[in-house]
Amino acid sequence: VMDHASLARWVLHAYSNSTHAVNEVEFFKVNYADCTLIAFRGTESSQAESFKESLSNKWDIVRDVRVIPWKAPGIPAGQAGFIRGAEAVLQELQSEGLSTKPYVLVGHSMGGAIAVALWAFLEQLRCEVQEVVTFGCPKVFYRGKTFRSTSNAKVTMYRNGNDPVTQVFIGTHPVRLTAIGRKRLLWDFSDHGMQNYIKELECL
Repeated sequence: VMDHASLARWVLHAYSNSTHAVNEVEFFKVNYADCTLIAFRGTESSQAESFKESLSNKWDIVRDVRVIPWKAPGIPAGQAGFIRGAEAVLQELQSEGLSTKPYVLVGHSMGGAIAVALWAFLEQLRCEVQEVVTFGCPKVFYRGKTFRSTSNAKVTMYRNGNDPVTQVFIGTHPVRLTAIGRKRLLWDFSDHGMQNYIKELECL
């Protein structure tokens, strides 16, 4: 298993390179000898260095983040945009043939949320998910901790500093967030940048 700084660099790579694109979800898939790695980028605006810059990409947010309740068969109820995005990814993976090797799922921002939802879909199909690592992931399921109790996957969800995205939407994270970086008194949108996650992980 790669260290988490290396996984984070794969996610950053997925912002400018993808092997797949389905229903506005782009991801990078790599087949290793012992696992299948899938890295999800977040919305383009999540790479913005300021809140003002993120607003210039507001249509990306409107397009990708749909937070109405959604219940797909076999997995917990949660945010529609994330679950439906993961469902589209699953269909793409099934069309190629699901991997017989364990999956490692990683993602930033909304990409992290899609990785979490895909984790649920894959386990429902009895595929092995070896590890899930997210960076600045919003909440996905209304009862995330209940879902986590049924899984053997190693799950790490990072929050850099006061990254506000990890606190948005209704529900609970499947695991306690792993804090990195410097905690400030107020939310700081720059804490959400993928480059800043990599910087902090490389210091660990």
